[in-house]
Amino acid sequence: MHDPTATDTPHLSGIQPDWGDLPHLCEVIHAFWQFRNETEDEIRERLLSKGTPNKIKDQLRLLSPDKLGIINNGELTPDAIWLANRFSGATQQQLTVGEGVSLGAKNQLNESEQSLLQSILFREDWLPMLATINQIYMESPSVNETDARATDFRKRIEHLDGYTGVTSINSWKKKTQAHFKWAEYIELATVSDGAYELTPLGRDVDASLRQHYHPEWPVR
Repeated sequence: MHDPTATDTPHLSGIQPDWGDLPHLCEVIHAFWQFRNETEDEIRERLLSKGTPNKIKDQLRLLSPDKLGIINNGELTPDAIWLANRFSGATQQQLTVGEGVSLGAKNQLNESEQSLLQSILFREDWLPMLATINQIYMESPSVNETDARATDFRKRIEHLDGYTGVTSINSWKKKTQAHFKWAEYIELATVSDGAYELTPLGRDVDASLRQHYHPEWPVR
């Protein structure tokens, strides 16, 4: 298992947007599967024309080999194919006959999507995901992007190589928010009275992985 004190323990660096990340990610993967006979550039242009360009670019970056590694230079990995074949579209919109759902309409994951994305996040972003579980369990942090919440997250993972250059509290707020939303999407965390708390599944994860926490993290 990974050394939690090492600077190169698996983690994601760089941009970590929180705008509907995981459901939107599944929409992008499904589009690559649906139009798999087209070139990567053609699919990219399709996506950019249907969705918000900056958000699409963020998702493509998150899917890339140096992030989650779900799509590799336009090629679908086994994980991507698995997700695409278990994709469920947005159900929250009432559509007229012939109307299509635009990218960004999906706002939740089905059980299959949750299961695989949980596995991928803990594989590629191991220590920050553990830090998220630990912080939610120990502190029941606010759902709001507060300085205190971001500072507590920072203390847990700032030794990692991908975070050494992050100094702005606003950047830490966004990275914290991204991880908390990911935990919520994969049903490890839920919101109650304006604060995050672990779900029963999240508590099970905490109990089973606590032995791998950084030795300086608080525990009960």
